[in-house]
Formats: sequence, C-alpha cells, structure tokens
Amino acid sequence: MNRIDELRQQIDACRAGSDDLHLPDLAGLAVASGELGASGELGAPADPAIMRELDRSQQFDRAVVSALQDVAVPPGMLERLLAKTAAAAKDRGRAEVLGPAVGAAVDSSASVSAVEPAAVVAKSRARSRRWVLAVAASLAAAGIVAVVWVWSFISPQRIELAQLIDDVQDWNSQARSPDWRANPPDDVLKKFPVDSLLHGGKRAIVRWRTFSTKRGETVVAYEVTSGRGGLATLFVVSTRHRYLGVAGTPPQTPLPGTTGGLSLGAWQTSTGLLYVLALERGRSLDDYLRPPRPA
Repeated sequence: MNRIDELRQQIDACRAGSDDLHLPDLAGLAVASGELGASGELGAPADPAIMRELDRSQQFDRAVVSALQDVAVPPGMLERLLAKTAAAAKDRGRAEVLGPAVGAAVDSSASVSAVEPAAVVAKSRARSRRWVLAVAASLAAAGIVAVVWVWSFISPQRIELAQLIDDVQDWNSQARSPDWRANPPDDVLKKFPVDSLLHGGKRAIVRWRTFSTKRGETVVAYEVTSGRGGLATLFVVSTRHRYLGVAGTPPQTPLPGTTGGLSLGAWQTSTGLLYVLALERGRSLDDYLRPPRPA
C-alpha cells in the first residue's frame, strides 16, 4: 500500500478552502502536506505526490460544487435523505448506506437536486464517491437536470475486543513500512500525547509515523524504549468509536492472550483517544508505562 492509498480517505474528506487540515482526524494528511505545525517546527517537508493528489481531488470537488450551486433543493429532500440514512444504518448496523437512501429519495421525487454537505468532515470511502457520481451521471442521462450530493459521516460504533486484537495485527503490518520519522513535532505530541505516560516522557520516543485504520481513524505510532534495551510500539488512535473490554486508564496487566507473539496493553480515555501498547511477550507494561498516580 503506497502513501496515497493510506491517506485516500483523508484526501477525499478534505474540503477545498476549509480548515479541515487542522482537524485531529486529518492529522496524517496534515503532516504529509506540511500543514501541521504552522510555526514551521515540522520534522519533514510536504510530500509532492500527496500534494498533487490533494490538489486533483479538490479541483474535482470545486468543479462539482460549481455545477450544483444554481440548482434548487426540493422541499423536505434533506430531511428525507437523513431520515432514510439513519434508519438504514440502524437496521444494518453500518454507516455505508448511501445506496438505499439515495435510491429511495429518487423514487419519491422526480425532481432531485443537490444537498450541500453538512459542516462536518465526511470520512467516506473512495468507492462511495464514485458511486454517487455514477448515480449523478445516470440521472443526467435520463434527462433529470439535478444531482444528489451526499456526504456521509460514520456513526460511532462499539468495537469488540476481538476486533481490536485483529486491528492491531493490521496496524503492526503497516508499522513495518519504512515511513518512520524522528522527533515528532509539538503539534503531534499535543494531539496524540504520551509524555506523561512513558518512563522518560517524550525522550523515550525513538521514532514515529502515522497512518489510517480501515475505519478511517488517524493513528500515530510511536516506537518507544524502556531504557533497558527493549522496544515496543505505542499506537495512539483518534477515534469517535468506543472500544469495549479495555481499561479507562493505563493498565498494569496486558490483555488476555497474545497477538502475533505480542502482548497488548490497551486503554481509552474520556476524550476518546485509544492507546494500545504492543510489546514482546515476556516484557512488562511497567517497563514502559509510568505507574498510575494516586487518586
């Protein structure tokens, strides 16, 4: 998987002329584009390939928005779309329900037009964008001079522990790529804090990198040292989902079993950040994590 594929969801979600690159969910793209850390303290320059792809995506978005600006929205269309999307998401337990929602809305009105995106960053998959465009092309070919443009956002999910363990195996695979950097910038450490958790604070960080999960969450992976020769990977995930079966504070014991020969310590804060420390079997969480402060 190349760098553009890793950041595809964030590239598609970043709106032209907006401040989206300052949102936590787009931190990976902000780093790659050189936007993160406006004070110039970034550890790496902008990636030219990422910038070209981001510009191409935003040019496309601007062209579509320009074509839709003069089309009136039928009364009640937005409410019908949102209601049907919410109902389908509840029935099917997933967020990608654009197909049934748009199809039902088209059947209910012969005059369909654009719905402006809500003021949130939609983390839709690239194929969802292509699907909506295909619907728009079909409507135009049928002689209906209107297009439905729907940005969907992923509803919060409850992630089971077994799913988290499977996810960590995928995260470990992504962490094997060469896209590591030294010296995480202050902006990254502020949004994905670890200083108060580790023995040695941020000095324990050997290197860092970022990527996106299959659900579009932004992950910062820190390779950290125990100070005794051992290395571990601390994944910090910016997420709106609730992970079940993990602690609310740094644990003293790992999760039951192992994942790919690794032991895992996991906890999720009240602000939603998920922490997963993956260390070699036989190592202790205490080798890396500071003891909890007395209440």
